[in-house]
Amino acid sequence: MSRFRSLDGTPTARDAVVENMEDGILVLDSEDRVVDMNPAAEEILDQSAPGAIGHHAAEVLSETGHLVEILEEAQERHAEMSVGGAREEKVFDVQVSPLMDHLGHLSGRFIVLRDISERKRAETALQQAKQAAEAANEAKSEFMSVASHEMRTPITCIKGYTDLLAKFMRRWADDTHIEFLDIIRVNADRLAGLVSDLSDMARIESGRLRLELGRVDIEDVIEEAVEALRSRTEEKEQVLRVEVSEDLPPVWGDCDSLVRVTSNLLSNAHKFTPAGGRITVVAEALEEERRETLVHVAVKDNGIGIRPEELEKVFEKFYRSDDRQATDLPGSGLGLSIASNLIEMQGGKIWLESVFREGTTVHFIVPTERDS
Repeated sequence: MSRFRSLDGTPTARDAVVENMEDGILVLDSEDRVVDMNPAAEEILDQSAPGAIGHHAAEVLSETGHLVEILEEAQERHAEMSVGGAREEKVFDVQVSPLMDHLGHLSGRFIVLRDISERKRAETALQQAKQAAEAANEAKSEFMSVASHEMRTPITCIKGYTDLLAKFMRRWADDTHIEFLDIIRVNADRLAGLVSDLSDMARIESGRLRLELGRVDIEDVIEEAVEALRSRTEEKEQVLRVEVSEDLPPVWGDCDSLVRVTSNLLSNAHKFTPAGGRITVVAEALEEERRETLVHVAVKDNGIGIRPEELEKVFEKFYRSDDRQATDLPGSGLGLSIASNLIEMQGGKIWLESVFREGTTVHFIVPTERDS
């Protein structure tokens, strides 16, 4: 037989539903005496309805101190409550709502106890997993930092002795010996580039990379990056064009990192564009709807391009395309990821457009000089 009744004792139309609810239901009168409770509440509070009805809530709930505190603090409250020991602890969401009579006077309170133990355990497990992932990521960054630092000295030593050998051997060695030394030097340079990338990524991830923000002339940035690449493009008979708009405003950024980003984009264009191909660097001012002026830089090529399904992955760390023409070329898969981080750290944005086997354009925008 249904026991659940309204405050005036009249049976409610929802008795059957309330009796079979998994949520605990507890009803108090205006003096906080227990009027009724459903079987779920009996089980949660370890109290029988006949023994609780008519008694003050503080007396009935003496073993559930937290719930007593919740009831004492306010007429309407939403809180959490733990019940049981450490091994079998359950967590309940507690919703306390006032009950009003037809004149609008407080006639009691309605309490709902909902078991959220599984959700809390899932949240705890998720938090622990997040902390473990953060610890693993921190350990990885620390490893990259230490490894790159320790590798710098032997790489510098290899390059130094290779140059010294080449200087002495040119007097008597044949072309084959010199070619071997050139191979050592080229691969030492590649390794040095990888170490530099690992070091930068480790500093970015750990928050130790500090940028010196200030007034920067993008035209100077492009000129420095282009000059560093010019001899390589000439060797490959590539056409390298620079199109910088007149009266381009200075940007607010870090000069060294902007050179690094532009050099990386140009290096990629050179690497993935065949001999005789075209590379174009464009810089222009853009004015957005909110009247904020930005400087837009784009590096275009007519190289091998990128498949559509790979466009969203190219800025991921260590991502390398499975396109045979790309995998045959050297690279760490860190360049674009570092470039993306550096641009975003300066309040900018970077993105890429590409048509497979037709070419690629990488864009970035950075804000102009701030007002003093």
